[in-house]
Formats: sequence, structure tokens, C-alpha cells
Amino acid sequence: MKICIITDFLKPQCHGIAIRFEEYIENLRLLGHEVIVYGPSNCPTSNKHLYSVTNRLNPSNRICFPTFEMCYDLITNNYDIVHMVYPAAFFSYAVFIIHFFKSFKIVTSNHVMVNDYGKVYFSYPIYFILYYIFKIFIYIPQLLFVDKILGPSSHSDFDVAFKKKIEIIPTGINLSKFTPSFKKRDNILLYVGRLAPEKNLDKLCQSIPINYKLQIIGDGPCKNDLKKKYACDNIEFIGKVNNDELCKHYQNAKAHITFSEYETYCLTLLESVACGTPIIYPNCDVFNEIYQNDFNELCLRPDNNLIQILSYIDANEIELQHKCRNYAEKKSWVNTTKKLVSIYQSTLDEC
Repeated sequence: MKICIITDFLKPQCHGIAIRFEEYIENLRLLGHEVIVYGPSNCPTSNKHLYSVTNRLNPSNRICFPTFEMCYDLITNNYDIVHMVYPAAFFSYAVFIIHFFKSFKIVTSNHVMVNDYGKVYFSYPIYFILYYIFKIFIYIPQLLFVDKILGPSSHSDFDVAFKKKIEIIPTGINLSKFTPSFKKRDNILLYVGRLAPEKNLDKLCQSIPINYKLQIIGDGPCKNDLKKKYACDNIEFIGKVNNDELCKHYQNAKAHITFSEYETYCLTLLESVACGTPIIYPNCDVFNEIYQNDFNELCLRPDNNLIQILSYIDANEIELQHKCRNYAEKKSWVNTTKKLVSIYQSTLDEC
């Protein structure tokens, strides 16, 4: 299969979308598929580059635009699948236009709940305008011109705006990088992620029991404010940690905890589970879809508060660690990428 992946998100970015597509690309090639990658010029994985500018809302990310090289390539080469990665994807209109004259299947995957983010970052009048801009110029074109729309979970902006359930793009984990440690652990709760308003970190910091320590790994616009507000003995700001070094932090924690309800998957939870570390997560549609069947006892609800969950983890610690690892072992990137190939193939088989 000849596949073209066009994305804003690759290493050196260290968030879940970038990690996900680095793994897809590597494993698609290992499975024998020809993969051409268009992305920012500072991303080693992109063997062809797009023009890009800094994302003002998240300066570690880039926003890409189409180039003549990309357009000429799509016209002159016979790709089976063109996979575009959202949000934004300002290169998409060039792809849609070329698609009128060139036969290939278009797959998109949407990895951010832009509707939820807009409510956090913008006041109502601006949010209302931006919501309809995205709805008209980002989502409706996908509904009109895309052969298959994917997302990490079925809960997406398409569900909110159009009551349309999208197909799930499978998510995996690097089982050799994130390994378990089965042992009694100190009273450490770990948060790994961006320090930003949508992550609900104020509520998290205010909820930590006095006999537990919260370790926070990550960077973002709220870092300095959070460090000033929560300068105390039981909250430690570790800062950015290389992805290759995260495993030891997961292995030392009693549990990984997040209060963020604005996720489409949250890869750090799966990383934690692969290390045998239980996850504590809020009661929201995405996490309930992904984890409720296996880890319902770890969901924060009015009838299941943080103290109750920690007591449950403490009483079942080693058993839970093994349960977490067993869950993750079903989700290797090789198996996950094979499922993605099946989605590509089914798209090609459709009339």
C-alpha cells in the first residue's frame, strides 16, 4: 500500500499526537508499506516538508500549509491513501481540490476536542464565532469530501456538532519502553501532561490528601502560576522529562491522576497502565468509553471520591499492577498498526 501522511504533529513535539504518528509511521514501514510523510521542516520523520509557522496557543507545535511540492506529488504519484491529521490541517483544501482530478482515498483523524478547548480559552462571543468557523471550514468539508473520518474515541466534535459517531483509530503503547514494576509503592501521585487551563490542574492540586505527594511532569502556559500558588512540600514540579525517561516516574508512583475532561484519549494514561501503575480519571464520556469496563473502580464520581479510590488501590496494589499490565499488553503498536492497515484496506474496498 502506498500511503501519504500529512501532519503538523511529529517529533520533536512530545505530546500524544506526535508520539502516535511516529509509531504508526515506523510500524507501517516495518509491515512493508510505502509511507511518505509531509510535516514541519524541524521534524526528522517528515521526509518531505511543508511551510509552517509557530502555533501561538501552543508554541512547541507548528501549523503547516501546503507547498507546491506536496501538490505536485499528489498529482503525479499514485497514492492509495492520503491520511490528514487534524485539528487545523490547513493543507486539507489543496488535497480536496486535487482529489477532484486524482483518484485516491482520503482518511482524516481528529485528535483534539476543539469545541471544548474553545470554551476554556475564549469568551462566549469569540468562542461562538470560532465554533461556526471550525464547523463550516474544518468539519463540513470532511463530511463532504473524506472517505473515512477517524478519532481516538467515538466522542468527538462531530458527535457534538452533527450527532455523528466517527470510526475509532486504534491506539497503542510501546511495551518495551514502558515496562512494569510490581511492588508496594510510596504515596506518590503522578500527573504527566501539558500545564494548561484545560487540564483542570488547580482542582487537582487542591485535592491531594496531606499524606500523599503529587509529582507534576510537563510544561505549559500555567507552569509559573501553578508553582507560585502551590509552593508546598507535598507538590513537586519536576518539569519536562524526556519520553525515554518517563517509565521510572510511572514505576515509582502509586497512581497516575488526571482531572482533565477535555481529552480524545490521553496517551499518558495508557503509558501509566503499561508500567503497572493504576490510573485515576474523571467521570467523562471519553474516559468512560475507554476505561470503564476495566477500571471502573478508579473513576472519580460523587459516590467514589479520591480518598475511596486511594484506599481501594492500597488494598489491591499488586493485583491492580498486574491487571494494568495485562490490559496494556493487548495494545502493542504492531497490533494497533495492523488494525489501522485494516481500516485503510476497508476504505479502499468501499465503492
